[in-house]
Amino acid sequence: MDSTEAILAQAQEQQRRITEAQRALETKEIVGRSRNSVVTAKLRGSGQLVDVAFDPRQMARYDARALGALVVEAVNDAMNRLALATQEAFAPFLAERQVAQ
Repeated sequence: MDSTEAILAQAQEQQRRITEAQRALETKEIVGRSRNSVVTAKLRGSGQLVDVAFDPRQMARYDARALGALVVEAVNDAMNRLALATQEAFAPFLAERQVAQ
């Protein structure tokens, strides 16, 4: 195998591993929480919001505006957690690239 074929094979293998990491991330379910866990938000690894839940014992303590703010907190927390999970999933590929340069 000449050097061009070797480089191509290495690139194809890395692409396969990246695709595998992406698929694994997409199957994850990420949960974010508002302060005091009054609201939880669930995202798929793809970023799709799939659920927002409220602690029914806490509902009477908040008006609509406050609940809206708690939903925003929970969704933002889930999005931040998804960003961290994404960084962790793809960090090995970035490290490989930096070593190669």
